[in-house]
Amino acid sequence: MKTYIYPKNLQRSVVKLLWSLPALMAIALLFVISVLLAAFFGISGGFVAAGVVAVLTIRPPSGDLTTLEYLRLAVVYFFGQQFFVAEDGD
Repeated sequence: MKTYIYPKNLQRSVVKLLWSLPALMAIALLFVISVLLAAFFGISGGFVAAGVVAVLTIRPPSGDLTTLEYLRLAVVYFFGQQFFVAEDGD
């Protein structure tokens, strides 16, 4: 008899690496731009930007949100949804 093991959340997308494919493409593009900037102009700040993007877009295996998505939701919550119009209760 065969035993099948299913994941707990079947709606979640499959992530084989720590990054999703669009995030991995963005990191690779930033790294290539950083290499070009360092080679032609001697500017090494692009490597820092690529590293920051790489750290912020890591998707942990147990979680659903990346750090960047969590920060975006926190900014929307604290600065976007707090403003409301108080109605006068006559």
